Amino acid sequence: MGEGNWGDGDPHPPEVAQACLAMLARHEADANTYREQFVARFRLTKTGVTSISGVPIAGAQHAADGPSIEVSLPIAAAPAFMVAPVEELLAVVSMGPLPDDLPPALSSPLPEEKLDPRYTLLPLPEPLVFSTHEALRADYFNKWEFGPVPRLGRHYYWPASPDVVHVLSAPIAETAIDFGRFPPSRVRVVAKQHPLYRVVDRWGENVTIGVSAGARLITKYAGRVISDQHGISGLRGVIQRGADKHLFAYRPPHYSYMQGGRKPGFWYVLAVSPSGEVRTDVAEELFDGYFAFQAFDQDPTPFSDRDFHTFGLEGIRKGKPKTVRWIWHPDDRRYKITVEPPSQRVNRSDDLY
Repeated sequence: MGEGNWGDGDPHPPEVAQACLAMLARHEADANTYREQFVARFRLTKTGVTSISGVPIAGAQHAADGPSIEVSLPIAAAPAFMVAPVEELLAVVSMGPLPDDLPPALSSPLPEEKLDPRYTLLPLPEPLVFSTHEALRADYFNKWEFGPVPRLGRHYYWPASPDVVHVLSAPIAETAIDFGRFPPSRVRVVAKQHPLYRVVDRWGENVTIGVSAGARLITKYAGRVISDQHGISGLRGVIQRGADKHLFAYRPPHYSYMQGGRKPGFWYVLAVSPSGEVRTDVAEELFDGYFAFQAFDQDPTPFSDRDFHTFGLEGIRKGKPKTVRWIWHPDDRRYKITVEPPSQRVNRSDDLY
């Protein structure tokens, strides 16, 4: 913080200093626990293979021939991974105890992290793959770790349950840099998990509509991916309307990494045809500037009727009630927006921050 010209102040009282040191110790312990998920340690002897604590590894195969020991381990014994497919491993071999100062292996291959020279990189004869959703898994982890906005939380999976994605993030930290709309909050780490792929609807024998890791809509026809739409979350319903199926989603207000600030809540609708193709223009957007904070004094409340002929947002603007409503128009095959009362519509000049 050199730009702030900060100087040394009075020392903290002993109890405050102890609390700070305890917090740092908890952080270090939690960080080590997290990193240890990506490490598996085994003890090899002439008679078998066990964990470091001496527990036999169920399903392991062991063969000793003179000074050599060959071991085959079950997939359940593998650590967690952040990449897919797995094409290489890091290994350390030590006669006797492992070195006390050996850091856990890298949790992900990030360029700024240095590999401890005691590790050996072992390319696998064949990539470690799984029977379900392998292409989707590889695409998901490549995009999250090395996409245009990398490292938004930590995403990983366990080989024993490869179709479950684990996410470690700090969502409360978002409000601390939110243009003053909310008071700063203490950072806390949140662990979540969601399925890599979940079927939300089917159409006949051929079309499958699914959501991948809670954020991507994927349609398949006879097992072949027809459409892959990013950015869907908060799915609220699926309705057949005419020849298509419509998917309705509402995303609550949230911090946007792309915009560097908080984004208001909004509705969006996708239409899936009998062939699995997806339309993204089925509902009007950007009318009334409802994406802007000036559209409402505070976060509005989403609503919809049972069959989603009507859905929208209710709230207050300039101290008076306001409703933004989408209504289905069969002739146009679109949901069109109205603002009630019309005087509450945001003018173009009001959209500016």
